[in-house]
Amino acid sequence: AEAEQATAGSPIRAVRTAWSPTASTTRIIVTQSDDGWLDAYVCAPTCTVTNNIGQVWSTAPTNPQNRFDITYESSSGEALLVYGILSTDTTRDIAYRTYVGGTWSAEQYLDDTGHATDVQYSLINLASRKGSDQIGLIGALDK
Repeated sequence: AEAEQATAGSPIRAVRTAWSPTASTTRIIVTQSDDGWLDAYVCAPTCTVTNNIGQVWSTAPTNPQNRFDITYESSSGEALLVYGILSTDTTRDIAYRTYVGGTWSAEQYLDDTGHATDVQYSLINLASRKGSDQIGLIGALDK
């Protein structure tokens, strides 16, 4: 049935949904808002929200950008949220969190060593490899 969830606090620009491969009633919905914050709704089947789980910009860009993605590992059922983080730290180009056993991990980082300066990713896409716990990541820089 239709249900209204807690507010994201700002107009929503993008949404990604991932269904668990190991728990048929569990899904994660992540929203990207005008304010640049991501909000994660974990529904199993009722939903709980983690507001401001990651920040992708301070001022919304004029063109549409999906700076995040969410997917599950096929075998373990663990979820991965990846986003182009808003940070001036040159070693924090991409951030990620895992969702395991009902809990989000602390924010962790990937460094794009091909760039010595701070870079901002404007596109993040994930793909889970069927029958495994491998997830592919592709990203595009904001130029």
